[in-house]
Amino acid sequence: MTIINRIEKDIAELVYHTSYFTEMYSRYTQEANKSSKDYSHTRATYLFEKSVHYAKYAISIAQEMGLNPEVVCRDCVIFMDSYKVAA
Repeated sequence: MTIINRIEKDIAELVYHTSYFTEMYSRYTQEANKSSKDYSHTRATYLFEKSVHYAKYAISIAQEMGLNPEVVCRDCVIFMDSYKVAA
């Protein structure tokens, strides 16, 4: 595998995980903002845990590539800082 192929693969993985983080976090906030009769704690917990998983993985990929996660996947870093007690 050439260096370019390796970089392309790592960037594709980073994009994949940041995209899924965004999707899961968006769904989590929608669930969390539902009225109490429509709210599902189980679903909200599942979406939150998935958001944490994808954010952590995106941050670790950025670090492995030698990139600054605060620049490359800023939303993931902000999320992890905001929810560090719960995550």
